[in-house]
Amino acid sequence: MPDPRAAGALPAGLVRPEGAYRGGADAVWLADFARAAVAGRRTGRFVDLGVGCGTAGLAFLQAGGEGDAWIGSGLDIDPDLVAAAESNARLLGHAGRFRSAVVDVTDPEALALWRRGAHDPESGGFDLVLSNPPWRLEGQGRVPPSPARRRALFGTPDTLPAFARAAALLLAPGGRFACVVGAARIADCAVALAAAGLTPRRLRCIHPRADAPAMLALFEAFRENPPRAGLLAVDAPLIVRPGQAPSS
Repeated sequence: MPDPRAAGALPAGLVRPEGAYRGGADAVWLADFARAAVAGRRTGRFVDLGVGCGTAGLAFLQAGGEGDAWIGSGLDIDPDLVAAAESNARLLGHAGRFRSAVVDVTDPEALALWRRGAHDPESGGFDLVLSNPPWRLEGQGRVPPSPARRRALFGTPDTLPAFARAAALLLAPGGRFACVVGAARIADCAVALAAAGLTPRRLRCIHPRADAPAMLALFEAFRENPPRAGLLAVDAPLIVRPGQAPSS
């Protein structure tokens, strides 16, 4: 797996439309986390919801190594970002394993229509869905001037529930959803997952330093039918700068 502390290496060279959010370390941490969720599996099908320029989905493929046969799809509402994700897949040599399409992932009808065309309905769904959704709430934090960046970063109170519902619609029974959100949205994300019929099973928090509060949280949830109560595994925290001296 890529070293999370060097995660900026992948997105640095990716194509993106002017003014668009490139994707950063959070997307690569998500890819690493998703890889851990399917550890030992050399093949499967996954979907990257809100693919952007492809950072998370392509990082997932990059982490697979020799003999890996996972095949991915990326979905986004922005045609320019979908075109960039397609270009980046070609750039990294994954054109045959990662295809992107223009789909509003918050629209169940559009999502179901894409699934019928892109995936055999008889197979029962996808093995993995991953997403770096726009978890920041409108009106909270500095708003970037670019409309594309605003769409990538900011959502409404229904954004996380909508992405969770999309994941539940696409996943096969037993499939897994991996997502990254701001640490302040942990409770909101857990509620959204449960409401969509997804059972949270693993959580990992990301801290800028060992002595600092968490800034991000990674969730893994299962699609179980029926949903079952169970224990939530909490991984050791990911410390971005583990060698940095504590602040005074």
